[in-house]
Amino acid sequence: MVEFAQREGLALAEVFAESPESGICAISAVIETLQKSKAQALIIPALHHLGHFPGTQTAMRELIERGTGVRLLVMYPHPDEPT
Repeated sequence: MVEFAQREGLALAEVFAESPESGICAISAVIETLQKSKAQALIIPALHHLGHFPGTQTAMRELIERGTGVRLLVMYPHPDEPT
């Protein structure tokens, strides 16, 4: 992720991870942090990190981008999906 951020001209500030055992949704923390920060982008490894279904992924992407004003960058996009 560090190398990807650097290639995009960004600096990696925080990494969020979700643990199934914790019962805490990492996306809530991500959105809250982005709303309070001056971040320009959010990097995710792949769209499936936003949900299992394409409709859920699209909805989450829109929620993040519209709700925070940051660009969502996907490191390993599916060939049929926009980056």
